[in-house]
Amino acid sequence: MTASRILVNGLPADTISVFDRGLQFGDGLFETIACIDGDMPFMEHHMRRLAAGCQRLAIPCPDTGLLVSEARHVATGQSRAIIKIIVTRGASQRGYAFEDAIAPDHIVIGNPWPTLPAGFWEQGVVLTRCLATLAQQPMLAGMKHLNRLEQVMARAELIGGDAQEGLMCDTEGNVIEATAHNLFLFRNGEFVTPSLARAGVEGIMREQVLDWLSSNGYKIHIADIRIEDLLAAESLFLCNSIHGIWPVRRFDETIYTVHNTIRELINRIAQLLPYQ
Repeated sequence: MTASRILVNGLPADTISVFDRGLQFGDGLFETIACIDGDMPFMEHHMRRLAAGCQRLAIPCPDTGLLVSEARHVATGQSRAIIKIIVTRGASQRGYAFEDAIAPDHIVIGNPWPTLPAGFWEQGVVLTRCLATLAQQPMLAGMKHLNRLEQVMARAELIGGDAQEGLMCDTEGNVIEATAHNLFLFRNGEFVTPSLARAGVEGIMREQVLDWLSSNGYKIHIADIRIEDLLAAESLFLCNSIHGIWPVRRFDETIYTVHNTIRELINRIAQLLPYQ
């Protein structure tokens, strides 16, 4: 795929109104979806999360069947694509208020699939703590809303360094997630992932990992996590619906092993999301 393919409200275009509330206020949601040879393994989960987020924000959700059809269209003829679906509340005049009759806008983009080193999956990645923090906001926690300035600022900290991902804590020092991945750690015979009740994104791959660990009899704990918990862990891994599972080989100066279960997870997810 040499260039992005884009549909705006179902039509080929690459522009949107300057009055769109997604542009003006971040008033909307998005999903990022892997497409491999025309197959989108977790599309049903993405559409369910999108619909739930629209309900929470009181945005009429576009027909999910239409979104799936448009996603397939922008990926036509490509062996691999990353589909981004954006839904905004629509266009309105100046001010935060909006009319009940406002019509939502939706954008579907077929992006090129990036080539990344196989070592990210095989040996693991380097993680570092970011200075940028996540605000606590239970009203928005879990959703993949359009306001990603915290992640933008955190990601900028990685430029020129050797880390592939940045760890983000909230303003009270609780570990929440990486800039574009959810986080799991293994310690004392159980897997632990941070609570996302006050900040963070409830990722699709996080959901898959929790279901798989539970169905295979592993102990799982969702809890508030501090930096010292990471430093005491045996293993860490990151996950999202594009990369699958990335083990963490080093967090700043702390070195980790790759637990056998993490390797099993990587291999299982790679059957759906082959990384090469």
